Amino acid sequence: MHSSSKNRWLPTHASDRAIAYSLVAFVVILGLTALKLASTLSQLDQIDQSITQNILIEHHLSDLRGYSQLANRLALTPNGAAARDDLIAQHDSATVVLSERHQQLSTVVPEAISENVGYQFAKLLALAALLRDPPTGLPTMDIADQARIIAEVNLPDSMHNWQGDLIDDAHTTRNRVKLILALFAGSVLLAAILLWRFVLRPLSRTVQDGTKHTRALEDALQHNTIHDRLTGLPNRKHAADLMDRHLSRRRKASVGLLHLDLYQFRAINEELGHEIGDQVLIQTAQRLSSLTSEREFVARIGGDEFLILTDDVASADQLEVRAQEIRQIVREEIQLPTGSRQVDCMIGAVWSPNGMTDAASLNVRADIALHAAETGEDGPMRLFTPAMQEEVSQRDALGRELRTALGTGQLVVYFQPQICARTAAVAGFEALIRWQHPTRGLLAPGAFLRIAEEMGFADQIGAQVLDQALDAWQGWAAAGFDVPHVAVNYSSAQLADALLADRIKWALDRRDLSPDCLALEVVETVDVDSDEALAVRTIRNLAAAGIAIELDDFGTGHASIANIRRFCVSRIKIDRSFITGIDTRKDLAAMADAMVRMASALGVGTIAEGVETASERAAIIELGCDALQGYNIARPMPFDDSLQWLSQQHVLKQSRNRTRQTA
Repeated sequence: MHSSSKNRWLPTHASDRAIAYSLVAFVVILGLTALKLASTLSQLDQIDQSITQNILIEHHLSDLRGYSQLANRLALTPNGAAARDDLIAQHDSATVVLSERHQQLSTVVPEAISENVGYQFAKLLALAALLRDPPTGLPTMDIADQARIIAEVNLPDSMHNWQGDLIDDAHTTRNRVKLILALFAGSVLLAAILLWRFVLRPLSRTVQDGTKHTRALEDALQHNTIHDRLTGLPNRKHAADLMDRHLSRRRKASVGLLHLDLYQFRAINEELGHEIGDQVLIQTAQRLSSLTSEREFVARIGGDEFLILTDDVASADQLEVRAQEIRQIVREEIQLPTGSRQVDCMIGAVWSPNGMTDAASLNVRADIALHAAETGEDGPMRLFTPAMQEEVSQRDALGRELRTALGTGQLVVYFQPQICARTAAVAGFEALIRWQHPTRGLLAPGAFLRIAEEMGFADQIGAQVLDQALDAWQGWAAAGFDVPHVAVNYSSAQLADALLADRIKWALDRRDLSPDCLALEVVETVDVDSDEALAVRTIRNLAAAGIAIELDDFGTGHASIANIRRFCVSRIKIDRSFITGIDTRKDLAAMADAMVRMASALGVGTIAEGVETASERAAIIELGCDALQGYNIARPMPFDDSLQWLSQQHVLKQSRNRTRQTA
């Protein structure tokens, strides 16, 4: 589509050549016209000069006539008469004027004419001098007649001949100028026609097509701004606008909002690739769109999240039925290039009776209901209730308090001992986080860790636990106690941090501690899908540095044996669900025995968690487990109490040694 629209409005190569040729022709015509204009201007200058010369000639001829008349009067006035002096003065003044005029004229007269006129004019001046001061015996009238002939006949004839030539030249020049102007007008007209035909008209069409194309692009950009590119559905922002408009038009109608989150979509995306994941989203969007009526709409608001707004829902029960219909459609198998695949979804629903028109509140409540569906045990669809809002408010308040706790030292680490099953010697401690809440007392991790992860506090809490655990190990060593290691728990979110391994190594180096004083407890169901997952690379990096890896809650996950190899595990911790009641249930004893034997065959140590009674302790020792942990050994305790417990263990050890020696 893009290439065709481009070809539709961009000029072709042929039109490009036509425009180029037209521009060249236009430039040539303009150049020739410029030369003609220069020639025309030169000829116009010649006409101006001719006009100036004609004016000078006319003035000179008038002066010559006046001079001739003055010479005649001077010749008729006898010497000694009073009027003669006045005439002589006038004659002298006229001679000066006539000389200046002749000098001015001689500069613009052709050389041949200038020589003839100059000769005649010199004779006139000589005769004028004789008239002013006639020689004795020479008749003045003869002199005056000669001057008149020169002034009125000889000089005017020469000047009139020259003037005629000037007039002819000017006329010829005018005709040439008219012709040049006609050619210029024709050239400009031709250039304008060529410019319009081959340049302006194609360019105008191009601009028009370009404008249409630009508008189409703007419309496409506007559409992409408010719609999801993959599915074509409204995005989160547009969905909010549509909800506001929808609710404002139907203020008295009840509405329902469904918030869908595809279940296990991330696993599909990572297992089969993003292209297959995109196909799942596209087909899911098509199915949801096919279910909605004209009075409903569906939007994609996140990676695998959708919203469906439906109105005229008579009751919350009816909304639940609608949600189940939608879930049933989503759960139908999707045909993919790799085969068929089934996708499920979690749904958070909110029903609003008449009068509620706040889209933001609907969104928040639907999100709360979805969160309840994802974290609860009441099924994949939850309808919002006021109790959920209260729970969210409490969680938000707890989150704000947790932020304060991180900065005020309210988070403390308790330590639960691990002992050798055969000798009861100290095998290590597990560091367990606690929150010393100012009003609610000591809180276990289950009360706040999930909230901490949701708020992004997991890394900060992990850093505080690591620091307190390493400080405790230094304290035990300084007190003279030989504690092999202290174990710290890390969640999936923390293990997915690319800098975690470097931070742990830096914490050890800063205290000048050996890596074997620290053990890393990893939950066996940690979210990893391949050997290349970031969490796996982090764990292997730490194992290579000499830090022991312990696989926590072993036996409860889906790939226990594979994770032993994948995580380079040093010890497995058999989950308490296999320990509680092991003294009375043969099935638990058989499963625990199988785990111990498998670990022994793989060269991996074993720690039994949740040893609560002496009989359970005896049963697990009989199976050959390496280490024990639980209330039967000791409860989690603060660091100071751990020092006291270690002292008691030291006394008990000495007592046992003395007993053996006595025996």
